[in-house]
Formats: sequence, C-alpha cells, structure tokens
Amino acid sequence: MYIINPNQHSDREVADVLEKRGVEHSIVIALKHPDQIDLYKRFNPTYCVEKFTEDITEDLCVKCIEDGYRVITPGEYRKARLTNLPELDTHRLPPELVKVSLGLMSASLKECLRIGSMALVCRIVDSGDKILAIGGRNGRLDTAAVILPGFAPDFVDAKVIEIKCAPYDQ
Repeated sequence: MYIINPNQHSDREVADVLEKRGVEHSIVIALKHPDQIDLYKRFNPTYCVEKFTEDITEDLCVKCIEDGYRVITPGEYRKARLTNLPELDTHRLPPELVKVSLGLMSASLKECLRIGSMALVCRIVDSGDKILAIGGRNGRLDTAAVILPGFAPDFVDAKVIEIKCAPYDQ
C-alpha cells in the first residue's frame, strides 16, 4: 500500500500510484472537482456524483456523458435503488459489530464502498466483480481500493480486497 500525503495534490498522487501499479479492474471514481475528469480520463472510469455542488453541476454531468464518460447521477442512483435492489438479509451481523467495524474505517474508505455500491445498484458492474474504487474527503481523492461491492447500506456484504493507496492521518 502506498501512503498518500493528504494535501491539494493528493488527486495527482493517487493517479500516479495507479499509473505505476497498473489497473486490472473497472474504475469507479467519486467525482468531487471538474479537474479530476481530465486527470483520470486515461483510465476510462465511471464517475459517481453523490450530490450536485457548486463545482459538480448537472450541466457538467451532461457534458461528461456527451463526451463519452459514464456518470452515475444522484437521480439515477435513487431510481436504481427502487428498482434494482435485491432482498437483503439484514440480520446476519449484530448491529454493535457493524457499528464498531464502520468506526474503524476511514471516511475515504467508506466512500469507496459507497460508490462501489452505487455502481452495483446502477448495474455498471455485475455482482461478484471486483472494481477499483477511488474516494476521498474534503473535495480531494486520496484513497484507492480494490473491492467487491455490496448492496447493503451498512456495507456488511462488501469486501475490501486490497487498499492500493490511502492517506496518513496527521
């Protein structure tokens, strides 16, 4: 695992790590800033937009789609959750264990699992397919992880296979 310095250049550091290590899986990226589109386009990713902001607008998403990129918008995800979600077994783990486990994960890794779930629910990837999810915090991407995404909102059915890079906490 590569350790990323959490600063304004972390987007570029993550891209450089992926370039060096190679990419064998479909990539799903949490789109936080328009500059990330050009930075990651060489990997042919799917972009996930969890909510529209001042930087990430609906018009920007439409332009990305017109340019040939796959973009999961908040509306598409909400609609897919209503129609594509299978029956979930919600009683597999005690809630206390889930709460503690989620508390041990970084916010960036949770975002990787969340956008993996978005890609699965929107049928960008098939169930059982590994993906490389890239997420972060504070408007930057700083974590890349190979995961098996799951449908459950608390990630109990998702698996982290490998963390390619992550930030260190100061």
